[in-house]
Amino acid sequence: MVNADELWRALGAADEFPREAIETSLAHWDEVSQRYLAKLRALASGAKLSDADLDALFVAVHMFGEKRDQRAYAPLCAELAKDAESASWLGDAASESLSSLLISTFDGDPDLLHRVAEAPNGDPLARCAAIEALGYLTRVEQAIPEADARAWFASFGKVLTEADDPMVGGVWGVIVAALGYDDLGPEVARAASRGAVKPEFYTIKEFHADLRKTRADPKGLAVFEREDIKPFGSTVETLETWAWSDDEELDDEGESDGDTRSSALAFETPYVNPLRDVGRNDPCPCGSGKKYKKCCLAA
Repeated sequence: MVNADELWRALGAADEFPREAIETSLAHWDEVSQRYLAKLRALASGAKLSDADLDALFVAVHMFGEKRDQRAYAPLCAELAKDAESASWLGDAASESLSSLLISTFDGDPDLLHRVAEAPNGDPLARCAAIEALGYLTRVEQAIPEADARAWFASFGKVLTEADDPMVGGVWGVIVAALGYDDLGPEVARAASRGAVKPEFYTIKEFHADLRKTRADPKGLAVFEREDIKPFGSTVETLETWAWSDDEELDDEGESDGDTRSSALAFETPYVNPLRDVGRNDPCPCGSGKKYKKCCLAA
């Protein structure tokens, strides 16, 4: 018998990576997961969680992904569809692992992902993750009927505007190409002409190049693989490589700026490099180790 409350507190501890608590939780998932799910449902329902609870939930949602536990899908989507701050508790996961978590917890209802992607004031990273998940679930896992997916991607492109975050239109274009939807090429061009797909994020030339990649790949997965869109893997292997410190942030000269991190999962804002010749899939010039599209380009 394990104590789910003690494990939850250990997951939310800010001083060190909670490897033991993660491994114990995964080994006793049937005993502890309902406790963790209750916290996610509470957040989705509007409850105010403490920083420690949010830190623990950050870890727990990755375990739901590793376990392919579909119970997390609906409350996670409900939370993400709220507003621009809805994914803030996810930290780096919003750009690094969220699409994988949505893929791995998918319960068969694409409408919930539609709501996240379509949320006009939603978090751009959450909207992009939903679009990526919809594409993967359609083409790779065949969990969404092809005709339904094609219709949604076509209709979504029609309502994109210049006011939308550039990441959203760009990712939509990438996934249209990844799915091989040649017939939606004119819709991508129209979206680009009205500024909904911005050239600094994705160009028509890149779109047609990606279509060719999709057609040339016998499995049609080339763009999905390049974009690293896939189900979630290991919680420990993923999270232990990320920052896990609540030390004071230092300025360029190594001096404390007096602003301590509020939690173990708070990450420094990356420096926005002004160079325009960096490709969106190139390593970010700021040295974060991420692709440019998921780092400074998204800042």
